[in-house]
Amino acid sequence: NNLVPNPSFEEMSSCPSGLAQLNSIDHWFNPTTSSPDIYSTCSQDVDAMVPENLNGYQFARSDSSYAGIIIYYSNIDIRDYISVQLTDTLSSGVRYCVSFFISCADSLFYYADDIGVHFSSAAIQHGSNSPLYLQPHVQNPSGDYLDNKLQWIEISGEYVATGNELFLTIGSFSDAADINSYGDPADIAYVY
Repeated sequence: NNLVPNPSFEEMSSCPSGLAQLNSIDHWFNPTTSSPDIYSTCSQDVDAMVPENLNGYQFARSDSSYAGIIIYYSNIDIRDYISVQLTDTLSSGVRYCVSFFISCADSLFYYADDIGVHFSSAAIQHGSNSPLYLQPHVQNPSGDYLDNKLQWIEISGEYVATGNELFLTIGSFSDAADINSYGDPADIAYVY
């Protein structure tokens, strides 16, 4: 049973008319002051269309929409995050399967290995666009670069709940010194 509402970003109050419009998507919110993006086939803005948009060319994995986030930028340590309230609180001691899909934006040439999921009992509200240094409960393996521009790659793992978790946040939670990267550092590491 999927506890994530609107898991493929299809339900929206309005079609994105540009980048940085996560607020148009039902249930999802931005826990920081950064600017995660939403792309959709309904968008009339060339920057936010699917499959071709400002950051590359990718069909939606399911249906017609997807989000886009900065996972690492070496020049300025800013990152994007997306959060959602689950449909039910997690139960103590229960093992949950966690799975999401990413694809590297193909107009950018900087790659990193850090993305994960953090569960929390309260909504995260961080008043800047600096990184959230939180413990990821499911994380992409270190050294496994997120550089596949053609396919959607599954990031998955299991999480044993403490019993009060109601929110899920996706992003890069590691200290910059612990993130492996390669490519053109003038670019950002960005994934759909």
